[in-house]
Amino acid sequence: MRQIMIRKVPQLALTVSLLAALAACSEPDTDTNSVNPAADLAAARAAVDLAVASSAPDQISGNSVLVTINGVDSLQGLTFLADDRPLATVRQTAMSAGNSFNVLLAGLEQGSQALSVQNSQGQVLASLPVTSHPLSGPIFSGPQQY
Repeated sequence: MRQIMIRKVPQLALTVSLLAALAACSEPDTDTNSVNPAADLAAARAAVDLAVASSAPDQISGNSVLVTINGVDSLQGLTFLADDRPLATVRQTAMSAGNSFNVLLAGLEQGSQALSVQNSQGQVLASLPVTSHPLSGPIFSGPQQY
């Protein structure tokens, strides 16, 4: 009986060490169903960039502006706003970078306003202060040449 016990001890030790090694190699148990909307929104905001491509943001003339948006896979579900008023998307072009788009927006009013882009849940992904001037000018003035 004692010989049988001595033979089983190495087998038991081997089994325990194999189980310990397997447990150490496995990934920790994480809940993949947990959703953190605040963290997801913060990550989306950090990744999305909105910039005026047609002029300086404070020197827009007329009611339209060409913007570049970076960090989005698609424009589907996105809404562009000026002071919470929807803007019309006149034209959109995908850039070669894959997650960048040029978008021509119309519907700006004269004066300073906040240009923003929202996702389909109404969360603001990026915002940019802009100033629109009349097409006839002046955009800036100072000493005249003539």
